[in-house]
Amino acid sequence: MTKVTVALTTYNRSPLLKLSLASVLAQDYPDFRVMVLDNASTDDTETVVRSLAEDDDRITYIRNETNIGGLGNWNLAIELNTSPYLTILSDDDLMLPGLIGESVRVLDEHPQVGFSFAMVRLIDAAGNSLDLQHTGNISGGLVKGLDFLEQTISWQGCPVYTSSGTLKLSKPKYSRT
Repeated sequence: MTKVTVALTTYNRSPLLKLSLASVLAQDYPDFRVMVLDNASTDDTETVVRSLAEDDDRITYIRNETNIGGLGNWNLAIELNTSPYLTILSDDDLMLPGLIGESVRVLDEHPQVGFSFAMVRLIDAAGNSLDLQHTGNISGGLVKGLDFLEQTISWQGCPVYTSSGTLKLSKPKYSRT
């Protein structure tokens, strides 16, 4: 079983998808796969992904027959995942080098931890750095669940971007009910 799945969700943004997918494939962690979940794109997304998948067997392409919405696509990623660790990446996000390896290291070293997330660097369409994500009062390092919720509520914001988070799934296979 592959240890990490990166579920890359997309809809009609093949130029951005190419960049996002390239950032994932450049990761130095060896035990991951990429599951591209296409939300019924009408552009050349399928052609782009299939051409890249010809040369890289870590890539799986899944096309929804109809657009199930962004959250529906995230739920589908969770449902289809078979790995103990899952990262959901959007087609307009880039993964910085070492993210998968560092996330796995932290989660493996701390079995009581349910997810990890990293700071996010915001960029513009040209890739120029704008700012670091704001996290309010959220502590760095290990934070207990209730403490995390209290800090998040007191800040009145959400410090977690899905693209920087890795979930540890105790039951890697879910089914829709």
